[in-house]
Amino acid sequence: MTSSPEGNMQTLKVQLLSGAMECSDYCLVSSSKWCAEQANALSIPLTEIPEVPKLKISPCNYPRYILAKNLFAMREYMRATQLLESCNDTPAMFLKLYCSYLHGEKRKAEKAVDSVDVFEQREGTNNPELRQLKTKIEEVMDNLDGYGLYLYAVVLRDLNLREEAIKELIKSVDQSPLNWAAWLLLAKTVSSKEALDALTLPQHWMQSFYIPQVHLELQLFEEAASFYKQLSLQGLDKSPFILSQLAVCYYNLREIGDSYECFVSQRELDPYSLENMDTFSNVLFVNNMKPELCLLAQSLQEIEMYKATTSFVVANYYSISNQHSMAIVYFQRALKINRNYPAAWILLGHEYIELKQPELANEAYRQAKELNAGDWRAWYGLGQTHELLQMHSFALHYYRHAMELRPNDSRMVVAMGVCYENLDNPDKAKRCFQRAIALGDNEQTGLVHLAKLHETLKETEEATRLYLQLVDKAERYGLFQPADEFSAHQFLATHFLSNKELNKAELHAKKCCEFPQTTEIGKSILKEIYSVTSVFKPNLTLPADISTGSDMDQISPNDSLK
Repeated sequence: MTSSPEGNMQTLKVQLLSGAMECSDYCLVSSSKWCAEQANALSIPLTEIPEVPKLKISPCNYPRYILAKNLFAMREYMRATQLLESCNDTPAMFLKLYCSYLHGEKRKAEKAVDSVDVFEQREGTNNPELRQLKTKIEEVMDNLDGYGLYLYAVVLRDLNLREEAIKELIKSVDQSPLNWAAWLLLAKTVSSKEALDALTLPQHWMQSFYIPQVHLELQLFEEAASFYKQLSLQGLDKSPFILSQLAVCYYNLREIGDSYECFVSQRELDPYSLENMDTFSNVLFVNNMKPELCLLAQSLQEIEMYKATTSFVVANYYSISNQHSMAIVYFQRALKINRNYPAAWILLGHEYIELKQPELANEAYRQAKELNAGDWRAWYGLGQTHELLQMHSFALHYYRHAMELRPNDSRMVVAMGVCYENLDNPDKAKRCFQRAIALGDNEQTGLVHLAKLHETLKETEEATRLYLQLVDKAERYGLFQPADEFSAHQFLATHFLSNKELNKAELHAKKCCEFPQTTEIGKSILKEIYSVTSVFKPNLTLPADISTGSDMDQISPNDSLK
């Protein structure tokens, strides 16, 4: 499907550097940086400096264009627009229109900062230049090059004209294949694997970078990781970008150790980069690496205090420290800087859940869903909030959407099973829990819920079988919460006692005594067992803290510990 960059690394490096220079001429700084970064990561040395691409601009307009570029760099967008007003050369026309767009984005950001409520800000702030800019671009459509088509696609995307944007992006990457920003926007705009397969893309080695990116956006993480590994083997193993993308894939595949190693390698190569440091902070959070998360937050604050990523990482540090109110402050700060930040909306929702504010959590998850309907975490969060609000039918609806996005994730299926339980549909609940177990039941919650459901339904034999599985796994692997373990031992001790299987009952009763919550129940069962067995074994010596006599209640806590 794609031609490989493996063949001539020297040619690839030269083309990347030429692309970096051309994107720089068009003031597409992020694309220029991306091309230069990949070229720099290729270890093969240059034999000659690439020629600077010739800029298609007339000599009389060149001085104004150079001044406009400098005004652009100083963020004086309206001055640059006015300066280029009468210029009709393609690069000048692009820069004039691009400055108009960025001026609108600047006004939008300023309005957002003035907004007190982060939810209000999301609803009411739009780029005021979009409609007029769309008309202006369409008036000069015949004179647009690949970069102009990219800008047109950006405007269409912002106006929610997704299909039209995709068409223009395909034209753009065909004409200007080294504009990474166009490929990236195309990856973010394609909504499904079917839509991706239907695209007719230009045959260019840049597809080798686009294909894993679009798989990552579609949350097809195994496929994305496979593609990035291929790029790494083809000479880009020292690319911070590739390492960072691989780390994100591993994190979403729950291969946390591999993700951590990739991020550490990225930081060694590029210690001042903020690229995907929000995900790195999630990795540290999941690993409960609080000191490392603190150091990361401090490092990013020294590098870029007022970046959204920095606020996100600081928020994660407050969250791991159980300072949820402060975490909310910093997630909101991240969203003031960048409203279109689904991960920040999702974790803001998590913090509201921690503070038992499901209505606000629900609103945060809804914002995340609107930004990226393909992110299962937003749907799952909406399911959680509706579950907390006792709206189980709605919760089931959202969990089902999450499961469609993550069909092999047992957590989604368990959540659906719990909803069916609450909706008094035990048969469907059982099927969900059984499916979760078949999927691997990574968190072992499916087995726990299924055992408890059989217990509730008085299906004792099946409950016994499942609880025995549970305690066996707990003994061998330590996979379960203490509450699940002692509940299982309590059920089994009681069940075996009622069936006169006293040896088994004794075993599980003693296990009950190992947990503070079930110590007294365990002692009570042991007392009953020993009262029965002493009839048949008159010389039986009972444990010191288990007595069949009336002085059982007089044993002090300290005595029982001796």
